[in-house]
Amino acid sequence: MPPRHDAPQLRIDPLTGRPVSVAASRWDRPTDLADGNHFAAGGVCPFCPGQEEATPPASLVTSGDHGWQVRIVANKYPAFVPLDGPSPPTTTTEEQAAPPAAGLHEVVIETPRHVESFSELTSDEAIAALLAYRQRLRQLAADGRWKYAVLFKNVGVQAGASLMHAHSQIVALPEAPPEVAATDAAARRFHQRHGQTFWQAERLREASTRVRMVRETSHFAAWCPYASRHPYEVLILPKDSGPSFANADDNALADCAGLLQWLVRRLESMAPNVSYNWIVRTCPLTDGPHDHYDWHVELLPRLTRFAGYELATGGAINPLSPEAAARRYREEAGSAASS
Repeated sequence: MPPRHDAPQLRIDPLTGRPVSVAASRWDRPTDLADGNHFAAGGVCPFCPGQEEATPPASLVTSGDHGWQVRIVANKYPAFVPLDGPSPPTTTTEEQAAPPAAGLHEVVIETPRHVESFSELTSDEAIAALLAYRQRLRQLAADGRWKYAVLFKNVGVQAGASLMHAHSQIVALPEAPPEVAATDAAARRFHQRHGQTFWQAERLREASTRVRMVRETSHFAAWCPYASRHPYEVLILPKDSGPSFANADDNALADCAGLLQWLVRRLESMAPNVSYNWIVRTCPLTDGPHDHYDWHVELLPRLTRFAGYELATGGAINPLSPEAAARRYREEAGSAASS
């Protein structure tokens, strides 16, 4: 077994510059997995009411009718450590000593009820989860230590979830990762050339052709992207351009929560027991203005696995065209409405 360090290390690939957090403690994190593909039944859930001492202290708690509604706690098995956290031992090989993998890694416990998917939350619970996202993102921006934050959700074994209880995660970093910075730079160039954001240009194109559009609400458009990497992948974009999720208003977030639940329910109807991720992408916390950016959500079903080609090239092979995926979402919505 490889040597263990208490604190994650940040190692940078010397050729590509790709960052890797070597977080050995995560190997021992608790899991609901019975094997590599299925969750086990029973057991004590550290995210349920009455088990609060099983998690680190909360950084944010919102109240519900019968106690807490949402709890945000430090990840007990983090991939990153705070800037003032412990340093790993000095490397004694010929390799350059790796610095700590600096960052903040938190878990958003979205409901006190022991349910797994976002689709199982009540409407009020779903809205409360997104409002808590926004509140914590504002706090991180005010903190001053962090330049970038990402919110993401893993549901199901194939999406990387280890516990069933509905939750998501927040990672805040002192610098934007290279891939994020490259996307931001490309978005800035697009905005300078065209006078609008890339995402709003895409929304208008998709709204005009309708072939990949899945659903529109008063505040959002949801479509299967032209170059989708995953079957049934969906991008959710506010119709009113805005760079930061932290600035979204209550009505927009309520609409977003409802749209996410609608999409996940359609997805789960088409592919029962599907694993999925979503990512809330928002502009950097500092170095504004960010008029070239639009916050958005990516829903990424995990129906296929990245294999040799994907790992070798960084590309993707999608066996379901986004046009067919969007049509199936729409057909499933029609079937649900008529039943």
